[in-house]
Amino acid sequence: DWPREPSFYEKHLFHQPTLWSLPLLKARNYQAQTLALMTDPGTRAALIHLILRNAGECLAEEPQNADALRILGAAYLRLIELEKRVAADNQGAAPVQLRHLQAVAALTQSLLVDPDQLDARNLLWQTHLSNGQTDLALQCLEGMVDASSDSDVESMQNAIKMRNQMREQVRQDLERFDAFLAEITDPEERSAVRPQIASQLSQEGYPLKALEILGDESDMLVAEPPVQNLYGNLLLQVGRAEEAYTFLKQLQAAAESFPADFENVSWQFGTAVACLANGDFAQARQIWGEQSRVVEARVEPMRIVVFPLVLRPEAWPIRQTQAVLNALDRLPRESAALHFHQGLCHLEQGRNAAAAALLRQALAADPEAAFGPVAEFYLRLILGEEAVGLPEGTTEDWMTLDEFELTMVPGDAAAGGSEVLSDAE
Repeated sequence: DWPREPSFYEKHLFHQPTLWSLPLLKARNYQAQTLALMTDPGTRAALIHLILRNAGECLAEEPQNADALRILGAAYLRLIELEKRVAADNQGAAPVQLRHLQAVAALTQSLLVDPDQLDARNLLWQTHLSNGQTDLALQCLEGMVDASSDSDVESMQNAIKMRNQMREQVRQDLERFDAFLAEITDPEERSAVRPQIASQLSQEGYPLKALEILGDESDMLVAEPPVQNLYGNLLLQVGRAEEAYTFLKQLQAAAESFPADFENVSWQFGTAVACLANGDFAQARQIWGEQSRVVEARVEPMRIVVFPLVLRPEAWPIRQTQAVLNALDRLPRESAALHFHQGLCHLEQGRNAAAAALLRQALAADPEAAFGPVAEFYLRLILGEEAVGLPEGTTEDWMTLDEFELTMVPGDAAAGGSEVLSDAE
């Protein structure tokens, strides 16, 4: 179930007693340890994942728990910092986009249930600001100013000053887009140019304005597939996770029914993230797993593809060879990234053995991947330094999955996970 805004009755007439489930208490405890201890990256990663697992377990029982949603969102933000540090130390790249969307979904849902949470609003403001999403950051700041008490006069004055500065910045930035649209008088031309303007607005940090330019969902139902995909991803960016889930699942059904129309539309990432926002890890893994199988199936046919002899027949051997080489280089990298995302899903659920298998598969497919340092970092935590056989970064000495499962106690092996990341629990 999705979190819901409390009704008038729930807000004002019926006071529901606060329930402290065991998973939530454990998540709060791990959060306190993460804040209090200056730990090494491995221990910090373990604590953060324990927060994610316990907060997720609480939400599976109580989807309306604003505290669990806030703790979940804060944990994703800490994971961004940790994975960026690991990646930067090894000249790699962290999965920032995935973590950012997960954090935005959790924090926005937390505020939906309890709009008075200044901590959640502040976290959401910081993450939008750091991600360059100006209109969303301004929206959060407006809410913070409205909800702030008059007791802290200095903080209130600083917030109002910053809000006014951001308002002016937004006004100046959006004036040129409004002026450009105003110059287009032909309705058909205006309709045709809206997706390009919305895409540019999103890239420049104005997803709220981009959604306004595109129109409402009824307009999107008859739009072209790339525009529909843009709309669904914009819903994710602004935190409207339930709407994004509903819309992107419809898009998935259309893509599976008419695959030719969606051949060049990357709908899978947004749809999988929308599933994660609802705690449906199995569906997210299935989407990425099916996409990886499709990508891998395209590799072999590329070896025998024959291009028509257009314009320059004499260029045939070089043209075909170069096209095949490009495909053989690009497609395995795409597949590796999908395995990496699947591995992260398993890891968050505590399915460490399955996570290790997919992370190893991802690195084997693309040993020089940008996500490589993060994948190796988690593999070291799951399998141990000696078992993994690094630091050279090779895969030759890694345990097989069967060998790794033999090192676990029988109960854990049957469950498909180890306790390496769970020792703190």
